[in-house]
Amino acid sequence: VVYFTAIFPYVVLVILLIRGVTLEGAGEGISYYIGQQSDFSKLMEGQVWKDAATQIFFSLSVAWGGLVALSSYNKFHNNCYTDAIFVCVVNCMTSVFAGFAIFSILGHMAFQAGKKVSEVVDSGFALAFVAYPEALSQLPVAPLWSFLFFFMLLLLGLDSQFATIETITTTIQDSYPKLMKRMRIPLTLGLCLFLFLVGLVCVTQAILVWSLVTFTTPSDGQEHYPVWGNAVGWCLISFCLIWIPLMAIYKIATAKGTLWQRFVTCCKPESTWGPYLERHRGERYSHMTDPSKEKDLEIPTVDGHIRRLD
Repeated sequence: VVYFTAIFPYVVLVILLIRGVTLEGAGEGISYYIGQQSDFSKLMEGQVWKDAATQIFFSLSVAWGGLVALSSYNKFHNNCYTDAIFVCVVNCMTSVFAGFAIFSILGHMAFQAGKKVSEVVDSGFALAFVAYPEALSQLPVAPLWSFLFFFMLLLLGLDSQFATIETITTTIQDSYPKLMKRMRIPLTLGLCLFLFLVGLVCVTQAILVWSLVTFTTPSDGQEHYPVWGNAVGWCLISFCLIWIPLMAIYKIATAKGTLWQRFVTCCKPESTWGPYLERHRGERYSHMTDPSKEKDLEIPTVDGHIRRLD
């Protein structure tokens, strides 16, 4: 399933690119994207680099746990350095490639409307759900292109959900391996249902009740965000970060010894930290405390099953 949801969007992008570059006005759109009409002076603005950094962190899921969770299923001696470089390069090149597919069709839309490309281009959600679908609706066999585009967006969303769910289930697997071995499917389904119900809050009127706001929203430009908007933003940030100092205080409070000894102990890994399988420990981890001798705690993999058969 993941192979399909990860690869098929590239097929759709190629199809949309080929269709886009064959349309009248596509050259103007590409020129606006990367060419003579591009405003390269914006590279001197700090906001542009801030938005770029935000996009990179979001697209790579840095610090979300997905990369670490998925890479934990690799072989122990897998070259993580090469994988990291490959993922970063492919991620950035995909964004550039997708830009050609998008702006070629937006150029055709501007050509038909008799406007400049800058007058039909939107940013953020408006680009994906307003401007680009409107451009697709003007193409021959419009329902086909619209279906492929939104089906691609659906698959991208599923991929993101796969990574999120796998991050949580892998954490449970590491903490409670016996429980996950018996109830992996019920726990995964329950987690998906819980996140679905939580997500409903964000797409219904309940979000207004939750935020205690029904008619006032933040705005851009010269208008400042209201006080409650800033307060909610700080609450969201604090909720994400507050667990770090809280857990640090809890660990220090429950440790033994003087305050300095507790601090030093908490800054060191536990005696059981290291490769779980004894054959992977080598001399560096030869003195670590063996967490368990039970073989069924190892995460089941196809490679491990084949190795046991050998």
